[in-house]
Amino acid sequence: MKSKFITIQLDRLKYSDLNTLYRSIQEIILRQDAGSMHLSVPFTRFCGLTAQLACLETKVRTKYNRADYTKHLKRLDELVSALLLHLKALKRADFPEFRVEVNEVNRLVRKEMSNFVHVGVDNKKAALDIILMYFDPASKSWYEAAAKPGLSRYFEELRLTREKMDSIENDEKVLKKEQASSVEAIKAKAELIKELRILLQCIDVTVLSYPDVDYTSLIALINYELKEHRTQLRNLQTRRIKKKEKELNQE
Repeated sequence: MKSKFITIQLDRLKYSDLNTLYRSIQEIILRQDAGSMHLSVPFTRFCGLTAQLACLETKVRTKYNRADYTKHLKRLDELVSALLLHLKALKRADFPEFRVEVNEVNRLVRKEMSNFVHVGVDNKKAALDIILMYFDPASKSWYEAAAKPGLSRYFEELRLTREKMDSIENDEKVLKKEQASSVEAIKAKAELIKELRILLQCIDVTVLSYPDVDYTSLIALINYELKEHRTQLRNLQTRRIKKKEKELNQE
């Protein structure tokens, strides 16, 4: 018997995504009325595992942290924009005593950061890593070149902001690691996936058993949710492949 539902590798879903999918399907069937569709028994079993969803819930990034991270990203854009404008003004002023330093700093900064505000987070961090490596106080020549015309403060603030972002990311990684290593969460995920598959199989059988009942809307709504999550998985896989290719090319 060919299933009416699209295929998706449920075991590859993140805990949070499986949580969302499970609850979405639950809400769909509640709205459709399981009793009138002869799905009361499998749906009751399905709902019986709802408590297990709590095992998949973690505050990987709190609302406070999300707001802070966004604020720091905005701060980076503001600093880089201000730095580029300051360099432009110094170039135009053309002070003889700063000319060499301004030209050198301007050349490097514009090479790495001219498009900074228009790129994504990963590209921002990559550009920032290069700039902060050059303008590290330990690298006296570049740092002193920036300090002479009064530009070093920008790099100090960029470094401080990047450190705050790194702190938030590190906290996330710790939480994710704790979640991934949780025996309870792994067990709950397996049980929830099993029950979800059973429910879909029961719907397939019930459709054949009750040809007079219209299951079109129910199947379409569930397939919509499955497709959305399958697309997320494929996008994630594409990003991983591109990242790997980029790392190989850099080597």
